[in-house]
Amino acid sequence: MAEPRAGLPGDASARIAEAVEREVAAICARYRADPAQARAALYGAISRQPGLVAAIEAGHALEDVTRLRAYKDAVKAARKAVYYQLRQYRRADESEIAALAARLADLVARGAAHDDIDVARRALLAAHASTRERDQEAFFRALFSLVDPPASILDLGCGLQPLAFPFEKHTTRYVAVDRDAPAIHTLEAFAPHVLPARLIPLQRDLASLDWAGAYRLRRRAL
Repeated sequence: MAEPRAGLPGDASARIAEAVEREVAAICARYRADPAQARAALYGAISRQPGLVAAIEAGHALEDVTRLRAYKDAVKAARKAVYYQLRQYRRADESEIAALAARLADLVARGAAHDDIDVARRALLAAHASTRERDQEAFFRALFSLVDPPASILDLGCGLQPLAFPFEKHTTRYVAVDRDAPAIHTLEAFAPHVLPARLIPLQRDLASLDWAGAYRLRRRAL
């Protein structure tokens, strides 16, 4: 008998396994997630859909099950769960992130060559959970091939994404808001490198109502 998974009876787990593995592969390809993490999220989401579980247990054809709205909702919920787990801003090896951030800050403070700073910046982007899952620089290139760059940007929950912005091409005022202190400290250290553009890091919890007022005070000081 198949092993039960996340509240699903063993027979139901076996019937849906083929479809689950397809979705797991798609999730891992998109988000570079661990297969076990994606699988657990998907089985958990399926088990929370009683109607879907009933359809699986009733032996409905797999293609019919995967057409159900409840199945599509479960897949969407699993993808969202995996995405937000990956959006946790620190990797298990925080010392590596700290070392990369410290090197970038040191190079900027010493006025090092642009190429050296760029290498350090890219290394940090590739390692940090807020930016490693997709090519942020390619995103900005594609975006600005379609629209003109804005005079100002407000990035809420920014992580280290501002490091990928092409400041050398656009004198944009970029306000970066995040509650994660290490990320904001890194952006503060990087900010002098982007002049005459403006990178304005602001450490605030968006659940608090005082962050917008703090931004207005910060803006007046600039």
